[in-house]
Amino acid sequence: MDLRKVLIILLAVVVSGFVIESKYAGAVMPDEYLLILEEGADPDVIIEAGGTVDTYFEELQTVSARLSQQAYLILRNHPSVKLIERDTEVEVGAQRVGWESSAINAGVMWDEPLTGKNVRLGIIDSGISPHSDLKIAGGASFIDYTQSFHDDHGHGTHVAGVAAALNNNFGVRGVAPDVELYALKAFSSEGKGRLSSLIDALQWAIDHELDLVNMSLGTQADSYTLKLAIEKASEELLVVASAGNDGTGAGDTVDYPAAYPQTIAVAAIDENLRHASFSSTGPAVDISAPGVSIVSTYRNGGYARMSGTSMAAPYVSGMAALLMEAYPDAEPHWIREQLQKNARDLGEPGRDPLYGYGLLQGFDSDLAQPAKNPASEPEKAQAVNESAESPGYEPAEETPVTDPVNESPAPSPEKEPEQVTDSPEENPVEVTDPPEEKPAGEQPKEITEQPAAIFTDVPEKFWAFKEVMSLYQEDILNGYTDGTFRPNSPIRRDHVALLLEKSITMTDHAPFKPFTDVPASYPFYDAIMKGQQAGIFHGNSDGSFGPKQLLTRAQMAKILVTAFDLKGTTDHPFSDIDDSHWAHEYIAILYQHGITAGSNGKYLPDDPVTRAQYAAFLYRAR
Repeated sequence: MDLRKVLIILLAVVVSGFVIESKYAGAVMPDEYLLILEEGADPDVIIEAGGTVDTYFEELQTVSARLSQQAYLILRNHPSVKLIERDTEVEVGAQRVGWESSAINAGVMWDEPLTGKNVRLGIIDSGISPHSDLKIAGGASFIDYTQSFHDDHGHGTHVAGVAAALNNNFGVRGVAPDVELYALKAFSSEGKGRLSSLIDALQWAIDHELDLVNMSLGTQADSYTLKLAIEKASEELLVVASAGNDGTGAGDTVDYPAAYPQTIAVAAIDENLRHASFSSTGPAVDISAPGVSIVSTYRNGGYARMSGTSMAAPYVSGMAALLMEAYPDAEPHWIREQLQKNARDLGEPGRDPLYGYGLLQGFDSDLAQPAKNPASEPEKAQAVNESAESPGYEPAEETPVTDPVNESPAPSPEKEPEQVTDSPEENPVEVTDPPEEKPAGEQPKEITEQPAAIFTDVPEKFWAFKEVMSLYQEDILNGYTDGTFRPNSPIRRDHVALLLEKSITMTDHAPFKPFTDVPASYPFYDAIMKGQQAGIFHGNSDGSFGPKQLLTRAQMAKILVTAFDLKGTTDHPFSDIDDSHWAHEYIAILYQHGITAGSNGKYLPDDPVTRAQYAAFLYRAR
């Protein structure tokens, strides 16, 4: 640090008149002091008072000295002395073990001692950066532009530190510092990834006989292919996943893959052991762990403070690794069951949608030996994006793994990390989701009377509350039988057809041409065929409609422009839509009508449309 900066800091302390003690200050050195002298003062005044000068920092007008009690009393009020403070012992980056380790009772297992030795943990994330507080055993990249598994984003390194930072007397300590740590890079420097990358990473974990993987990532879009990959992986290893940061305090908002019953879905709590406001809720939540203002390793050898269920998941992964070390012959399902059984109950008695089975806890050493025959999977409700009228799911096209609420790429729905130096004191920050897709112009209409919240997961503060409630009052849309609307779930093509049928009067413009995958017995047959005859739905080249496929944002643009006969220019500000894109004109018209404003200068044409987004677009287009 520049000496002038040090001088400014010292003078600031003097002017303020306060003595600032660091939470991490070292031991006081007896009789040793630092004295800041008035400008032009002679350090000999210390000798005259009976003290001994060790070092004189002339540029800083600062003296390191040894003082007797009598010398201290003389100099304390001496006109040549601005400040006297105790010299203290300082450790280089003293190791930090914060409230999180105490909350989960990790010390019980460290006392065994258990450190995760001989357990192979894979972090499927943005990679892991080289760091003095991490020991990386290996890894692989599943991103096209690099073969390196090093982290060029930061998220993966932070997650890795929570689970596995070394016990080396500096920095932070992970739950399982001696695990064999593998970096499986499935996300880019922008935090973007694809389902194919996740599946490749899971296959790599199986092929290299890893014991467990941590997936601090998520999407509201269900994927049949990813589900199959998770099912396959769970036969060989334990899969831990973050529940997501789509919480509204109620309803079913758990992300995939955490919503799949084969994973351990992890919610987040704060320092007061309360449910974190951003943490997703739902019947799929298995367990809770610290996830607010977590200090961990970061890029460029540093540390950062971050919040999110991404931070909570690796606490569970680390604890599972300790159990695996203690019981090396245990099956993954047994490890999972022990984590659930030993959790500290929070919230409502028993399992609940906020905390799952409760707060992750360390274990005593007297656990019963695991059974040799695999037990059945613990019961876990599977959050599916289907209505009661149309059970089942068919695979859709591969979609980027992103957070469809704020349209920010996973795996970092958390706030921008706060850089940390010298092991700071915890200072939790509030994490909120920004409103998505604010209209560019005036709303087409206003609701004269603010309706009461109908759906448990669409509170009045929700960004699309007005739009959703308006369509509900007009009997255009309805929720699910459990009282939810599932606003962040992606919408299917058949549901889009149903909403359009209720919104507009369709006139026949095209000859009747049935789709091969929409029989007359299909629940939404009438709505789909009306849309086909109105020239809104054209189907695929093979004659199918894909009723259960997810609607993309580009497809939505064409449907709305066609359905409402919208006209406009082809000017738009979106950097990811050029003149060659097939939906260029439709997207531009939506922009001109104030129906979409995009996200950070992009339209994201291939992203799935959530139920809330479609409600908002439909409301504005009418």
